Amino acid sequence: MEQNQSDPRFEDHFGQYRKAGAKPVDLKYISGIHYAQEQLLLEVDRICRENGLTYYLWAGTLLGAVRHKNFIPWDDDVDVAMKREDYEKFMEIAPKALGNAFELVMPGENGRFFDMIPKINYVPSVLRKKNEGDDFYFNKHNRVSLDVFCLDAPKKGLAFKFQLLDLKKWYGYAMGHRQAIYAEKYSPLQRPVIKTLAFIGKRKSMEKILAGQRKASLAGKKADGEHLCVFNERIFYIYPRFKSEWFENTAEYEIRGHKFTSIANADAYLKFVYGDYMTLPPEEKRIPLHADILPDVIVYDTEGNLIKSGD
Repeated sequence: MEQNQSDPRFEDHFGQYRKAGAKPVDLKYISGIHYAQEQLLLEVDRICRENGLTYYLWAGTLLGAVRHKNFIPWDDDVDVAMKREDYEKFMEIAPKALGNAFELVMPGENGRFFDMIPKINYVPSVLRKKNEGDDFYFNKHNRVSLDVFCLDAPKKGLAFKFQLLDLKKWYGYAMGHRQAIYAEKYSPLQRPVIKTLAFIGKRKSMEKILAGQRKASLAGKKADGEHLCVFNERIFYIYPRFKSEWFENTAEYEIRGHKFTSIANADAYLKFVYGDYMTLPPEEKRIPLHADILPDVIVYDTEGNLIKSGD
């Protein structure tokens, strides 16, 4: 996903800040990641088509399909979104429907909190050298993966702000089940609030926290028919309200020679999210977000063959 790396919130999931202005990476090493991303999309597309579900290429994945007719050359993850009904059906179907090369990782799995986003891992892959978080998360977050975002209707007006506060509360509770909380990413005013919420949340089960988050997400189900939000995003990114009309029609977009589904009016969505989305970011910002050092990436194809750089 392409995003603003000068934002102080820009970090990897284990709290190790990446510095904007780093030297451009040698993207020949990303070929294995893009192979795995392709397999992930093909698998999601297969399951959705077989079960009458609608998904949308999302965020940087849709941007890549429109701007590059491919993945963004330096992108190292893949995103889709689904409306709530299709999202929940997919989560019910996926554990049995996914092929052997894939695994569904749910929020709160094993009582550990990573974030609220379910992900599908491409199992025969390693993104980076092992770090201190991997044992805690049972090595579930060191794979090339696909994030599945859920679209819900928000409340209207002032009630929307209270809905966001409720969602923040449940996210804060969930942080009590994280491997660590990195205080430096938060303002001095935010730190005691987060510490308090995490302290309370540590004494709640992840099942209860996830139920609370789901209830808060569904609170606006019939209140605002004009917008949809992604409430299972990371807490800094739950604010945007996307026009419901964007999701009325779908179109197909090409990535690596395959056709995938997304919003027909991709231009409106991409302008809303990225502004002048056809303009490439500065070269120093064209770096992967999840793979720390690209030569450390290991990806095998579905036949068990190692994909070498440049393949």
